[in-house]
Amino acid sequence: MTWPEGYVHYPQLEMSFGELAIRPIRFADREIIRGWRNSQMKVLRQNDTITQLAQETYFQNVIRGSLIAENPEQILLSMEDQKKLVAYGGLVNISWANRRAELSFLTSGDLSIEKYESYFSTFISYIQNVSQGQFGLHKIFTETYEFRHEHIFILEKCGFKIEGRLIDHNVDSDGFCDSIIHGVILV
Repeated sequence: MTWPEGYVHYPQLEMSFGELAIRPIRFADREIIRGWRNSQMKVLRQNDTITQLAQETYFQNVIRGSLIAENPEQILLSMEDQKKLVAYGGLVNISWANRRAELSFLTSGDLSIEKYESYFSTFISYIQNVSQGQFGLHKIFTETYEFRHEHIFILEKCGFKIEGRLIDHNVDSDGFCDSIIHGVILV
């Protein structure tokens, strides 16, 4: 089975910002991303460790399908700094009929807050531009666990507004926590 070089129906998704580059996710990214996800399950809606086989299967069956779909349910992108993978994310739970999508973003987890803010702010700006320009979306939203103060600060600094709080919405080894819903209308 061949792996597409990018999103077939959205070929204009590669962008460079000096040493930073954003490009469609690749099959080769899967193991680094799996490591990030498994080490940061506390901040994700992921309850089980992802095995190598499960990750490969997911990439082949779900992500590959998104790359060739006319209206994919998700558009995942990778961010590189000096050609090294440093983050990934994109638009998930896309509702083309309602012109909205959820923003996702994840890094290695061991970045300084300054580097995290730089990467995340750049990614948000890029996503907002392509969401409106290429995808015709009207709104982007997020769900963030309440204890992710730096993440929430960056979202709000980039124009996202709090739309609600889901009380005791998620549970982990520390107990229940709220989820904060943010949104931004693309103008």
